[in-house]
Amino acid sequence: MASFMTSASSIMLEDDLQQDDAPETKLNVSADDGTELAPDALVIADDATQLTLAHPDALIRGFRALQQRIPGFTQLSVEEERALVRVASLDPDFLEAGIRAASAYDDTKAYVGRSAEELRQELDEVRHWDEAESEVRALLKGMSAANRKRRHRLGRAILKVYKLLGNLIHVEGYRPLRPYYEEMKRAYRAHKHKRPKASAE
Repeated sequence: MASFMTSASSIMLEDDLQQDDAPETKLNVSADDGTELAPDALVIADDATQLTLAHPDALIRGFRALQQRIPGFTQLSVEEERALVRVASLDPDFLEAGIRAASAYDDTKAYVGRSAEELRQELDEVRHWDEAESEVRALLKGMSAANRKRRHRLGRAILKVYKLLGNLIHVEGYRPLRPYYEEMKRAYRAHKHKRPKASAE
């Protein structure tokens, strides 16, 4: 029986084979007689005592439905975004001073279409939506991190299979595995060539 051989492909794998990620954290919530959260629910009810981990398809349906409930929800082109960003990014202190000035001017509503009180309410609304944006960004960041860890666990397992096959195909009795190994080898090398090279500092 031929001895195991260390192939060049196995050496290439060392940068990709990293330590296993910690297992996913599950939500352990004790269930009393309270309401159980439905798998397709987007918002957790205040009286829910048992959390059911959401399926991505349910989240997609919920997010699409949620879009219709967000006042003014839209998508901007790059040109539209650029046209809005400067005035939309005015200093908060400047806005506060402007509202105080608007309250001292009797004809503010006739000039800008809203009274000083209405402008104050609009500022409060903007602040609430700023907080909502922050929460959504945190949600997306956490969701992306969880999925990256899933990709890493899957990729590490497949890399281990690749490395194993690279050795087994040299052993009599495992030669029928060569076509599968060669297919993986072609795909792996093609991906290596597509990786952006780190710029020299």
